[in-house]
Amino acid sequence: MLEAEKEEQHNYNVFMEVMTQIADSIDIKGIPEEESENDLTYEKIQQEADAKGIAPAELAQEYEAAGKKISMDSTEEHSMDLLILYIADQNGITVTGSDIAEYKSSLLERGTYSEEELDKTLSERKLAHLALNRKVLAFVSEHAEN
Repeated sequence: MLEAEKEEQHNYNVFMEVMTQIADSIDIKGIPEEESENDLTYEKIQQEADAKGIAPAELAQEYEAAGKKISMDSTEEHSMDLLILYIADQNGITVTGSDIAEYKSSLLERGTYSEEELDKTLSERKLAHLALNRKVLAFVSEHAEN
C-alpha cells in the first residue's frame, strides 16, 4: 500500500509539473459565459451571501433545497479538469467499472473513508471522475519521463 501511495504521489508531482508547463504555454479561454453564469460554486455563494449579509451555509442550503447543484470546483480547478478530460479524450483513456471499484477499494484500504462515509460523500460519477484523474496522472507521468 505504501508503494502504491508513493507511486501515486510521484505521478501527481510529475503531472503537476507538466500541467504547470502546459498552463504557462497556453491560454485557456474558460467556460462559455452562459454556462459559467448558471454554475453555483462556493466562491459565488460566498460573494452572494456577503452581498446579502447572510451566512454562506444558509444560502447554500437554500439552493440545495431548491434542487440546484453546487460545484466545488474553482475556476482554476475547472481548468485543470478540462485539461485532464482533454488528455483522456485525445489518448483514449477511459474508466471501467473495475477501475472505479479499484479506486474505491484503494480509498477504503487507506482508511481515508469508511464504506458508509464513502457512499455518502462520493457519488458513483465523482468516483469515476477521480478514477479517470488517477489514470491520466499515471499516463502523463509515464510519458513525461520518456
